[in-house]
Amino acid sequence: MTLSPDSYSLLIGTDKEIISFKFLSGEEDFRVQTECDQTHVLQNSKCGKLFASGSCDASVKVWEYQSRRNLRTFNGHSLMISCLDFSNDSRFLASGSFDGLVNIWDLTAGSHFFTINI
Repeated sequence: MTLSPDSYSLLIGTDKEIISFKFLSGEEDFRVQTECDQTHVLQNSKCGKLFASGSCDASVKVWEYQSRRNLRTFNGHSLMISCLDFSNDSRFLASGSFDGLVNIWDLTAGSHFFTINI
């Protein structure tokens, strides 16, 4: 789960969906369906316009808050995603996995930028 940068929304990953709650009121804001059985990691961008999800199928998805659309799906891990983080300018997304890799994704180009093997 992750709080939005403005602290007004809370994203929670569940079986086959991501749910957004208005943090102060506890009211549900929206739900989006996911293809994987479990969303393990969620992260908000610092700009507040995007969020990312990492799942048991080793995929990383980037979503737009306003439209709730999946903008990009990145595949470059062989095991479940364990952590995600956006750069301060929201241009890059780092994804870590139980496969021992950290991938950096260029969100502007929509492509893999580089990999660190840890």
